[in-house]
Amino acid sequence: MKITIIISLFIVVCGINAHNTQDIGHILREHNKNALKNKRDENGNTDLHNICLNYQKNGHLLDWQSEEVPWGNPFICNNSNQTPAEIVMTWPEGPQRAEALKILLALQGAYVMEYLLNDTYINRPGKKAPLISNEWVVCKHRRKVLAEHNKNLPINQHDENGNTDLHVIALQCDQYTAEQLKEKLESKAGANPFVRDKRGALPWRIAVDKFNKDNCPTCLEYSHWLLEQQGKYIGEEFISAQ
Repeated sequence: MKITIIISLFIVVCGINAHNTQDIGHILREHNKNALKNKRDENGNTDLHNICLNYQKNGHLLDWQSEEVPWGNPFICNNSNQTPAEIVMTWPEGPQRAEALKILLALQGAYVMEYLLNDTYINRPGKKAPLISNEWVVCKHRRKVLAEHNKNLPINQHDENGNTDLHVIALQCDQYTAEQLKEKLESKAGANPFVRDKRGALPWRIAVDKFNKDNCPTCLEYSHWLLEQQGKYIGEEFISAQ
C-alpha cells in the first residue's frame, strides 16, 4: 500500500514539474468550462461576460451585490479571447469602470484561492494539515509556482524576518489610518501577492486573521486590496500573457 502511494505521488510530481508556469493560465481558463453557470452563447460569452456588456450599456441594470448574480469562472475567454475583466478594461475611465473592475478582480483572486490553490482556509488556527493526496501535491506545486514568480524583483524580496513588503504591511495594517494605508499601497501595485512568508502564509491570510481578531477596518480594506491584486496579477501575468 505504501509503495503504491509513493509511486502515485512520484508520477504526479514528475508530471507537474514537466509543466511550465503558463499552464496555470490554461487551467484557470478551462476550469469548470462546461458547468451550467459557465455556459456560453454563440459569441462565446458566459453570463458574466453578458452582465458586463449590459452593465456598460445601462449602468443601473446590475446590482453587483445581488445573490442572483451567476458568479461563474471569471477567467473563461469569449470568442474575442476576452475575459469579463478585459471587457471592463475597454470601458472609458470613470466610477462605473472602477466599481466593476474592483469586483471582477476580487472575484478572480477568490477563484484562484479556492479552485486553483485550495488555499482559502490555509493557516487558520486549529485547522489540521490536509492528508497527503494527489490533489494536495498538485496544489502545493501551484502555490510554489505562483510564490516564485518574479521572485527576484526587489519588490518581492524577503527581509531578514522572512517577510515581503506586502507581509510587513499586513502585520502593521491595524496601525494605519485609511489614508496611510492608501499611501503605502501606491508603490506596491506590481508586487506578487502570492509570495509567502517563512511560515508559508500569504499576506492576505495575515490581514484576514488580524481583521477577525481585532475587527480593524484597515485590515479589512487591505485584505480586499490584496484579493483584487491577486486577481489582477493572475490576469496580467498568466491569462493576458497567453
